[in-house]
Amino acid sequence: MKHLALLLLIFSFSASANTRVLMMIPNDFMWPEYSEPRKAYEAAGFKIKTAGKYKELVEPDRRNVRDYPEAKPVAVDLSFDEVKVDDYDAITFVGGNGAWHDFFPNLKVHDLVKEAFAKNKIIGLLCSSTGLLGLIGNWDGQQKPIAEGRKVVEVLNSKK
Repeated sequence: MKHLALLLLIFSFSASANTRVLMMIPNDFMWPEYSEPRKAYEAAGFKIKTAGKYKELVEPDRRNVRDYPEAKPVAVDLSFDEVKVDDYDAITFVGGNGAWHDFFPNLKVHDLVKEAFAKNKIIGLLCSSTGLLGLIGNWDGQQKPIAEGRKVVEVLNSKK
């Protein structure tokens, strides 16, 4: 999992120090799904901004605090409402239980993903945030989801 977003960025376009990445982080996020891609982005020299539902601290899942001593709240740079898709080359959606309350029912997030798709931005969806692919444009389960007809890449067991 930790290499998914990095692979999408590195292999999808010629990355440089000018590459601008937005990390969308839900409250109750999974620490490694934030920290591992962030470390890889920093090592690649990407310019990183973070966004949360509100412009305040977002908290990692409580279990992460126990399992990852370095896990800590993240002070985001922007609220979801302040995000401008054109300001970024790629957007990563961090997973965790928070996706259920900060991403899935949030129409602003849906609009950001739609716009990013329309503008051919690189989109990385980690773990639970992949649910956006089935929900956007398909609330009632009877419509065409945003991912239909698109190429979706999955990486499993990336630590091997």
